Amino acid sequence: VLLTEPQSTNLITDSNDFSDASWTKGNTSVVYGFTSPDGSSNAYKLVENSTLSSKDIKTSVFNVVIGEDYTISIFAKPNGRFLQITPSVAFVQSYINYDLSNGTIDLSGSGSASGTITLLSNGYYRCTYTAAANATSSVASVFYGLVDSISSTRKQAYQGDGVSGVYIYGSQIENLSYPTSYIPTEGVAATRLADVVN
Repeated sequence: VLLTEPQSTNLITDSNDFSDASWTKGNTSVVYGFTSPDGSSNAYKLVENSTLSSKDIKTSVFNVVIGEDYTISIFAKPNGRFLQITPSVAFVQSYINYDLSNGTIDLSGSGSASGTITLLSNGYYRCTYTAAANATSSVASVFYGLVDSISSTRKQAYQGDGVSGVYIYGSQIENLSYPTSYIPTEGVAATRLADVVN
């Protein structure tokens, strides 16, 4: 069979420039120049600070419509911490934790959301979170958080060491109930047209 994809839009305006001002850092910083899933040196390291606090990086805002499905995805690799994905405005305050060393997920705080973790190349996993919006909003956003346990609660605070974190690459948010292949963006949302078979 042919593997074809539908039209889809990445709603994140800077999908891989985590140093851009559109990404809000909460007790974290980013460092550029690490190997990504495609073998290039274009991934970032998300690094925690050394305070007792929650730690994350938040996307720019995007539009969602009540009742419609949205899938969040990011490529991530371990560097001492677990990854947590949790949406903010217009989604139920649920979250999913991802163990990037063992390739497992903890769904205890996911509510009606679903998630996957898929091993790719260069030690990266593609982590996904899918849920329906429970309100219409023009200021929805997503936190990619660092947590120190696979069973951590939403945005749980812990004592940082100033060096640990995760490697991240290629964030994407789609108005679909499943993820499609990565759509890079630089400054504006970008759309990939549907595959056509003749």
